[in-house]
Amino acid sequence: MAVGGWLQYESPTWQGIKLTLAGYTSQGLFFTDPAHGGGGVLGPSQESFSVLGIANLNAKLANSQITLFRQSLNTPFINQHDVRMLPKLVEAYTFSSQLTPSVYFLASQVTKIKGWANNTFIPMSDFAGYRGTDKGVTLAGMILNPGSQLKLQGWNYYCYDFMNVVYLHLDSELYRNTKLNVHGQVQSLLQNSIGQAMGGNFSTGMFGLKGICQLNSGINLVLAYTNANKNHDIENPWGAYPGFTSIIGEDCDLAGEHAWTVGIENNLCQVGSGNLATKLYHTEAYILGNGSIASPHQYETDLLFEYRLATNYYWQLRGILVNHALDMSGTNYSSCRFNVNYDF
Repeated sequence: MAVGGWLQYESPTWQGIKLTLAGYTSQGLFFTDPAHGGGGVLGPSQESFSVLGIANLNAKLANSQITLFRQSLNTPFINQHDVRMLPKLVEAYTFSSQLTPSVYFLASQVTKIKGWANNTFIPMSDFAGYRGTDKGVTLAGMILNPGSQLKLQGWNYYCYDFMNVVYLHLDSELYRNTKLNVHGQVQSLLQNSIGQAMGGNFSTGMFGLKGICQLNSGINLVLAYTNANKNHDIENPWGAYPGFTSIIGEDCDLAGEHAWTVGIENNLCQVGSGNLATKLYHTEAYILGNGSIASPHQYETDLLFEYRLATNYYWQLRGILVNHALDMSGTNYSSCRFNVNYDF
C-alpha cells in the first residue's frame, strides 16, 4: 500500500516561453516487504521514491510549440500508460503544430524514459530490455480531420539499431440518425528490425477492426477484432498498447494471436450532481497451431464502475478476471482496483 502524487509549477509566460517543473513521489505505507516487489507502485524492492518527472521549457509561436527536456507524450506507442501510482514520462525534444484547422503534426526526438517505479530516466533501448545500450527514438505523426465524419492518423517510430514501427488508424462515422450513431475503425501496424538489430531480425504486424454503436439512451455497444502476424510478437516496451482488443489485463499481441472483444458501456443514472456509469467487456484470444498454449482459449472479463462529479472529481472501481493468460504460460489471475482522483 502506498500514497503518492505530484506537484507542478508553471512560470509566468515571457514572450511565449515558460518553464514547467513537476515533482512526483510514491511513499510506501504498509505491506512493503522487499521480497514482494515488482508491482510498479513502489521501487523494485518496495522502496519509496521521488523524482523530478517534468522539467522543460515550452515556447509557443502562433499555432506551433516546442517543448524541451522532461515531459509527457501522448502517442500510440510512447505514452503515459498511467495505470499505476505514477505515469511514464520521457526526456524529449518535441515540436508540434496545428498546421491547419484539420491537420495536426508532431515530431519528437525521445532520448530517455522513466517507468512507473523509476526515480531516474534511462535510454529508450535500455528500457526496452537491451541493457547497456543508449539508443533513442525519433517519432513523427500526423492527425487529419477533414470532416466531422472522418479522422485519420499515421505515426512512425524509428529506434536506432532496434526497430521501426508504422501505425495507421482510421475512424469513420458510418451511419447517423436521431436514435443511433455508428462508427467504424480500422488499425494497422508494421514492425521490423533495423540497423544492428539488437532485438534480433524480425518483421511482423497487426491489423484490427472495431465497431461502436452509440444509442441516444446513453448505451454504447462495442465489437472489435485483432490479428497479430505469426512471425513475431509485437514489440511494445514504452507505453500502453493501442490494439482494439487490449482492454485492462491482456494486450493480445503475441505472434499469431487472434482476439475478439465485445463490450457495453452505460450511463446508469444521475447521483446528486454527478453521473454514474458502468462498463462491461469480455475478450477471448487464441493462437492457432501452438500446442497446449492454444487450448483452452484465453478469456478476460472486465467490469468497471465510474462516478464523475463536475470536472474535478471522479472515482473508479474496476475488477478483472483472466483465464489462461497466453503471455504467462496459461496462468489464471484476477485483480481489483479502486482509484480516486481529485483536481484541486
